Parts: sequence; C-alpha cells; structure tokens
Amino acid sequence: MKLKNSIRSLLLPAAILLTAQAQALEVKVKVENLSPQGGLYFTPLWVGFHDGSFDLYDRGAAVSEGVERFAEDGDFAALRGEFAAASNGLDAVVLNPEGFAGAPVFDPGLSSTEVFDLDPTSNQYFSYGTMILPSNDAFIANGSPTAHQLFDDAGEFVGPISFVVYGSEVLDAGTEANTEIDAPFLNQTAPNTGETTTGVVTLHPGFNGSANNPAATPVNILGGSLPPGTTIDPVLGDFSQGIFPIMRVTISANSSPVRLSIKNTAAAGGTFLTPVWVGFHDGSFDTYDRDMPASVAIERIAEDGTTSALVSDFAAAATTGQDAVVMNPEGFTGAPVYEPGSVSTELFNLDPSTQNHFSYATMVIPSNDAFIANGNPTAHRLFDDNGTFIGPISFNVYGSAVLDAGTDDNTEVDVAFLNQTGPDTGVTSGDVITIHPVFNCT
Repeated sequence: MKLKNSIRSLLLPAAILLTAQAQALEVKVKVENLSPQGGLYFTPLWVGFHDGSFDLYDRGAAVSEGVERFAEDGDFAALRGEFAAASNGLDAVVLNPEGFAGAPVFDPGLSSTEVFDLDPTSNQYFSYGTMILPSNDAFIANGSPTAHQLFDDAGEFVGPISFVVYGSEVLDAGTEANTEIDAPFLNQTAPNTGETTTGVVTLHPGFNGSANNPAATPVNILGGSLPPGTTIDPVLGDFSQGIFPIMRVTISANSSPVRLSIKNTAAAGGTFLTPVWVGFHDGSFDTYDRDMPASVAIERIAEDGTTSALVSDFAAAATTGQDAVVMNPEGFTGAPVYEPGSVSTELFNLDPSTQNHFSYATMVIPSNDAFIANGNPTAHRLFDDNGTFIGPISFNVYGSAVLDAGTDDNTEVDVAFLNQTGPDTGVTSGDVITIHPVFNCT
C-alpha cells in the first residue's frame, strides 16, 4: 500500500493581493560616491519621498531658499521646511559617518545605506539633492518630481531602481559667483560668504581652468588642497571632461512580502501532517542528507512533530534567515495539524538578498518516523540575483517522496496520533534516512 498524502506549497507575492497593497514597505537607499581618489566630495544627501508634486527646482528659474542654502553650504534645514510645507511625504538627510572627520560628507569611494518605511500612496516618488564639494554653488538634484517612481498606481514596488549622476548633470544654482573663493571645504571662512548673484539654475560651466572652462580664473579648486589632507586632482576632479560618474543611488526593497499557502492534498481518509516548519535562508541551510543518520532536529520532527530543535539549529546556522512553524488552526481539536484537504496561509516579509531560498519539514501522521522535507537547500529559490521575486512557485510532494528518518522501527506501535503513550516512545533504531517503505499492510 503506498502513501497517498501530498503537500502543496504555493508562494505568492502579497503585492498582488488587495489586502497587501496598502501595506507600508521598507526600502533601502544606498548612496555611493563614484569619484576616484583625487576626485570630488559631496555633502550628505537630502532624500524625499512624495506623491509626485514636490518640485525641487526648474532649469532657467531662480532657486528657492532651500536649494540655495544646500547648494552654497550643504545646509538642508530650509529645504526640509519647504518639503514639510508642500508635501505630506517623508524626507531625511543620508549621512556618511566614515567621511571627513567631524563632517559626514561623502568622500571619494565611500557609500552609505539607510532604510525607510514607505507608504506606496504618499511616498510614490523619490527626489534627492546634494552639494558638490568644493564649489561655490554647484549641486546635483532631480528637476522632474516624477523622474524616479518607486511604486506603480496599484501600490506595487517597481524596483530595484539604480541610477548614476554624471558630471554633465552638475548644476549651477546661480546664487553665487564662481570665483572659487569662500568655497566650502576649500577656503570658506563662514556659511553664505561668497559673492552673491541673482542668476537662475543652469548647467555648471565647469571649475575654473577645467576642460569646459579653460580660460576662467583664478584656478583654486583644481589642484587645491582640502582639509582632509587631500588634493583635488586637476584631471580626476574635473567633472566637465569626458564621462564623469559622480554618484550612484540604488533603491531596493529591504523586505518583500511573500504569501505562503500549505495544503494537505490527501483525500478524505488519508494521512495527516503536523504543523509545518518553514525556513527562508541564503541557500546554505541543509535539513538532512539521504543515507546519513538524521540530526536530533529531524528525529524529533519525524517521531513526534516537535520543531523546537530544528528552530534552534536554524537560528545557529542561518543567522540571516527567518523561520516559522505554520499551523492549521482549523485542524483536529486541540492539535493544529493538517487534516486531509485543510489549508493554511501565512504572510512573511523576506529579505531578498539573504532569504532567497525556501525549506520545509513536517511529520506524516500517523507513523513512527515518516516525514517530508527538502534535502537540497537550493531546491526552491524565491528571488533572483537582482532581488526580484521569481514566483509564483508551486510544487507537490508525493507519497513516493516520503522519508523514513531511521530513528524508530516501523512497528506502528507508539505511533504519534494513533497509539503513542508519550513522546519518543517507539523502538529506537540506528539507521539512516531513506525513502519510507510504506505503512504495514493488513
């Protein structure tokens, strides 16, 4: 007689469900200074998440007080006030604590990452702004408030999103003359001390003496010495020459909501399943190996449906993973097992980079030590290398895949859920994990 029970596991991205679309989502914003050593610095980066209506600046128009203050001095207080007054969004200033001592600026080659909890409706779009160091009033920012969309109209995250800002996009705020005197991080004596002008936002002409501005004088910045004890290289610091990457911003989901459904597809009168242990990990956690002795954790699941040892093993081995025991509250009275035909669903928020593989284990009842689990830790991959969910994923486990832990004789005496008098009371054997030989026929 062959076992007829099977388990179907179906993983669906919760974002397609109406109940999940309204949920906030954690996103990671990574900011990188792509300049080489000898290249440019930039101030902490202002970031704003809004509904698409907050406009930082317009080319050919005068800047707001908020943009002037960060373009001249890297001071975001006024801009944050403007954002709060005009938007019901979320904003912050991303610092780089490893930057110049006492000033958390972005040195060449350094990066920072910060996590934000976003509402897909009010935080649908992303804006940014930062000052180029050293300069009088050079900055980079997005002029179109809808340039970087994070969520579609259904509330689904459309990332990961990554973009690079190049030297050809550096802007001149038009609020200070480009004398390269009183330039922050070079020779400024106090904030807002440069020569005031009443111009408009244009593309920056390039530093004095640069490839795009060779006749301008005096030449202070290119080749100039900076407080960290470094020098702006005349070539590596000239953002006007060639293709000059300055900054990269990458926005990705810090967690991805995934809905897991488990169904006992056995026909009426078939076998039951204990609550199912599930683990999400980086692909390295191995539950068992065929033809090897079972671990204590598998023994306890296979004989009694107890998951505590496996939970402990997973916590120790998969430090970046996440696991749970999925019960069936509608199961047998007093025991949340899976009766034939019963289904349970649970939502998990997963980190696509470290929780991109799925494992499971459950006891087949009634039995002495029959269980089902995946022996290959990479058998069920959930996310690709870009963090994109590759489901929906659906698979069946058939009777031919039911395993024997080799820890109890298959006497069918002291069997969980049938005639067991207490946990771990069967006839102990010292065998290895094999395919189960099927129940004794009568």
